Amino acid sequence: MSFAKNCQHNYHCDLSFARSHVTMPVNSRAKQATSTMLIEGEHLVAQPIYKVFMGRPTDAWYQLSSTERAELLAKLDEGRAKAGAKNVITCNSSWSSDHCLYFGVEEFPDLESVQHYHAFLGEINWFRYLESETALGTKSE
Repeated sequence: MSFAKNCQHNYHCDLSFARSHVTMPVNSRAKQATSTMLIEGEHLVAQPIYKVFMGRPTDAWYQLSSTERAELLAKLDEGRAKAGAKNVITCNSSWSSDHCLYFGVEEFPDLESVQHYHAFLGEINWFRYLESETALGTKSE
């Protein structure tokens, strides 16, 4: 199975499940995230954005103690929750790949949430600890 040339972090994908949509009046935040909206009648329907990531830890990750790693992963969970996102799944692929040790999928309510979370990752220096590739997308109908 090949992922597009843009994936990041440590989770797995099953995008075939149904998602509920939040409706917003046409004049609301739609201008900020038009790429994540579908027009239905007189309302715009927010469409979730999925982030697929593939990654492998750097030497800096291995230099952290197990306590420091756990603390960093807890910060990751907190930042994801603040952004309104959720981890769909994280998979360990180290048994089948030496390039990608982890992969997975995160779900975000909108593009603004993705941007907020990415800024948070920079604040906690996440990219110092993980080499990764990501791809963003919306559910195909």
